[in-house]
Amino acid sequence: MTVIPASAVGAFVGAVVGYRLNYRYAFHSDAPHRETAPRYMIIAAVALAANTILMAILNGSLGLPYLVAQVITTILVFILTFTGNRVWTFGTGRQK
Repeated sequence: MTVIPASAVGAFVGAVVGYRLNYRYAFHSDAPHRETAPRYMIIAAVALAANTILMAILNGSLGLPYLVAQVITTILVFILTFTGNRVWTFGTGRQK
């Protein structure tokens, strides 16, 4: 598998595992899953797109080594997803 699809697969697997961990441990949510799960998946889809686009730009267009591109991408996408999930998915009124 080439770098960009492999990175996208990793982002997808991380989103699936991350929902339960974020729901329970990071954001201590007691909101119904019917509210949080769709929001989380929207954030995850945006993250997957951002991950793929950033890797294509950094590694593909700019020619950065894939590890450097992946580290930069991971940091930026983490900031995006954490903020989105904190504010929208599990935001105020949705935490224990």
